[in-house]
Amino acid sequence: MIQKNIGEMIAILIKSKDITQTELAEKLGVPHSQINPFLRGHKDVYASTLVSVLKEIGIDVENQLKEKLKLENNIEQTDLKTPSDAITFLFGKMDKLTQETCLNHMLFSVKNQESGVIPLDVETKIKSHLALI
Repeated sequence: MIQKNIGEMIAILIKSKDITQTELAEKLGVPHSQINPFLRGHKDVYASTLVSVLKEIGIDVENQLKEKLKLENNIEQTDLKTPSDAITFLFGKMDKLTQETCLNHMLFSVKNQESGVIPLDVETKIKSHLALI
């Protein structure tokens, strides 16, 4: 039922933009035969195709989701210039034990990669942050 309603709503928006199903199919690089069943709610489409269809009719899902996430998480644009800024941004809202656990796992993971080396300035900042916890 949801699939049918979404397809029908998108069909209405497409008509309101004076875009034909053939034009939409050409812009998306898919056969025309895939558009009609989707708009009638008889066929599922990949999320990427749905996002592309919505973008063609003026709905930028990616930007709307980013804005929603910013609002939900009270995230302002952040200017991360140092490893310390990144650590504070990533782990600032966690309790002390969770911060320490995450930072230790991060150090362990990076050191166990192929090179086994973590940049000294990053390791120093992480260890100094751990000392503050």
